[in-house]
Amino acid sequence: MTARASAMPRELVEYGVTALTKVDELAAELSRRVIAAEAELAVGVLVPAEDAYQVCVDMLTEFYRYLAGEAPLDPRVVRGLGRRRAEQGVPLSAVLHGFRIGGRFIWETLAATADLADRRHAEAVLSQATVLWTVLDDYSTELREAYGEAVASRTRQQQTERNHQLDTLLKGGSELGARWAAADALGLAKHGQFQVMIVDEPAPETDHICASALTRGGIASVWRVSSDQLAAVLTLGPRASAQDLDKALAGVQHAGVGVSPVFEQISDAGLAHQRARIAAACASSGTAEVRHYGDDPIATLASTASDTARYLAVQVLGSVFALPEHERASLLETLRAWFTAGGSTDVAATALFCHRNTVRYRLRHLEELTGRRLTDPRDAAQLYLAVETVVQHDEEGFVAEKS
Repeated sequence: MTARASAMPRELVEYGVTALTKVDELAAELSRRVIAAEAELAVGVLVPAEDAYQVCVDMLTEFYRYLAGEAPLDPRVVRGLGRRRAEQGVPLSAVLHGFRIGGRFIWETLAATADLADRRHAEAVLSQATVLWTVLDDYSTELREAYGEAVASRTRQQQTERNHQLDTLLKGGSELGARWAAADALGLAKHGQFQVMIVDEPAPETDHICASALTRGGIASVWRVSSDQLAAVLTLGPRASAQDLDKALAGVQHAGVGVSPVFEQISDAGLAHQRARIAAACASSGTAEVRHYGDDPIATLASTASDTARYLAVQVLGSVFALPEHERASLLETLRAWFTAGGSTDVAATALFCHRNTVRYRLRHLEELTGRRLTDPRDAAQLYLAVETVVQHDEEGFVAEKS
């Protein structure tokens, strides 16, 4: 694209020089054709009419100067067009369509100059068809690349701004006016039916996948995206309920999800965010489950007062943490399975793929190590709180604390 047109036939050089003298007239005709053929340009809305005309002037001037041997082709012109149209929100397909119309127009006006009575003149003009379409191909590539870069840049800017507004709304500590302004910027009403949702350790595109599923369930969402956690403010539609959230996310692959209770004032999103984080912390590590704040009071308490809960877990299960890793894991897994089974040894054995006598043996061993009996409601409550705390936190950390 940087080579000069010095090797062009004399007939084309002369045409380029002549075309430059009437480029305004040619640009007016070309812009009329583009506007008429490409409704997606939305001239007057997305693209002002004078903008469409000026692009035609710039692109024709660039090409005719190339034919006249006055300057090499400069990709900055077409790249600038790609960036501007992306910023204006014009679909790429519409931009490329308009570009092809321009290519055909150049060829038609060029071919019309061929003197068919003069074979040599006609051959000189027509022989440059390959040059023209190669230039058009190269320019289309430059345009697509610049358009894509501009879209990516705009997306990053929008995400940064959205994250900033959601920080104001969710992190707390901001004045009421600032929270309302953030809600306005995010398109959120001040009053309605809202929830806050947290997704821990999200996979790529989890926000888009979840947003699509929620939309089908009648739930609008605005997402705050980061590498380790996603947060969303959900707006329940007039026919949607809190239960519809679980239905919408059924079948969606995700990590643990925490959901706040429903709230009606958008200014209360900060408290809801805290509760959603607590709910997310209640999810079992490595599982894909939706946990609602307060669904499990013991797990919620363990997450809310984590330092205290960890201390008490060490006091209750201290001797268990002194066991070899395999034995320790086996006892804790059995204890939790027994609680999950509502105290049924048979159900726990089925879940663990072992004999019920094995479950009984492990539970007796655990009672001996802790000095607590599962038949005593108070002892059972302490063991349940302790094992739930271990599930929510790093088990190795308890071992280190004990040692």
